[in-house]
Amino acid sequence: MEATPRSSDTHAVARTIYGTILITALVAGLSEDHGIDAWRILVSVTGTAIVFWLAHVYAEVLSQRLAAGRSLSWAETGKAMGEELPMIQAGIPAGIALGVRTGQVVSGQLV
Repeated sequence: MEATPRSSDTHAVARTIYGTILITALVAGLSEDHGIDAWRILVSVTGTAIVFWLAHVYAEVLSQRLAAGRSLSWAETGKAMGEELPMIQAGIPAGIALGVRTGQVVSGQLV
C-alpha cells in the first residue's frame, strides 16, 4: 500500500500537536519545581519553543536544499519558517495563562 502525499493542512496539524506536546511537557516539568515562578516558566518555555522551531526550520531547509540540489531563496526559506509556525502557535494558550499568572503575582492579586 502506497502512502498518500500529505497536504499542508496535515503538516500543520502534526506541527501543532508536536508543539502542544512540547509546551505541555515543559510546563508540567518546570511546574514541579516550586522554586521556579510563572515568569521563569514562561521565559523557559518561550526560549525552548523558539529553539525547537529554529531546529525544525533548519532541518526543513536542509532537506529541501538536498532535494532541490541548490541553495534555497530567501522566499523559500521564509516559506519554510511559516510552515513550521504552528509549532510555536500551539504554545500561545499556555503563554497567555502563564502571562496572566505572572501579572497576578506581580500585582499581588494572586487568585
